[in-house]
Amino acid sequence: MGEETGAKGAAAGGKTAEAFKNEAKASYDAGRYDEAVVLFEKAAAAEPGDASIWIDIGLVRLAQKNPEKAEAAFRKALEVDPKSARARLNLGVIALNGNDYKEAEAEFKSAIQLKPAWPEARANLGGLYLKQGKKEEAMKEFHAALEAAPKFLIALYNMAVLHKQNGDWGKAEEIYRRILEIDPGAPMAHLEVAAIYTNRLEQPAKAIYHYQRFLDLSPPGPMREKVRRSIQNIGGAESSAK
Repeated sequence: MGEETGAKGAAAGGKTAEAFKNEAKASYDAGRYDEAVVLFEKAAAAEPGDASIWIDIGLVRLAQKNPEKAEAAFRKALEVDPKSARARLNLGVIALNGNDYKEAEAEFKSAIQLKPAWPEARANLGGLYLKQGKKEEAMKEFHAALEAAPKFLIALYNMAVLHKQNGDWGKAEEIYRRILEIDPGAPMAHLEVAAIYTNRLEQPAKAIYHYQRFLDLSPPGPMREKVRRSIQNIGGAESSAK
């Protein structure tokens, strides 16, 4: 979950903060969120100087779909460590989800000021700009994220979306192929590049290949039937052309 600090503080009864954290993470992984919060709070009491524990509490609150309590936990993390870039990032995400773009931008920029080469913060700021239609600013942030981490998939996916919005289908196709080099088992990347080959670049053989890879990789769902119809339509069009 959050950043590890190696906290070893002990609570009453001799149990360490690390022990509480491990139990809390196991509860979180099992979906027992209320129990996880209680255990993380015990860890925080045992090691009050560990801001990462409050970040973990905030993440559990987000999993509970309780942004108000999540925000309170992230702000508590900042009280413990005013230089916590992760707390700033998560506050930005909460603001973005609440459509408070001004606050989200301020928090993402604060996170970047604390960790200038952090790709996650750069990609989130770029995503905010993309949502606002600030394409040049978005592209700048995605490039910064990828300069720091060339295989950072969130930035790559968003960059592909931006190229599609700009009508630059060749560059979008290039980005999706780059994603598939990093993660060949990404069904949505196969689907997106297949749609580009079908509707924009007119390369039916490549489209069929990637549609089929989507079917091989994707779980059951309504999209699978749509993809099968797309394959049939391409086959029919090729037959008519002959």
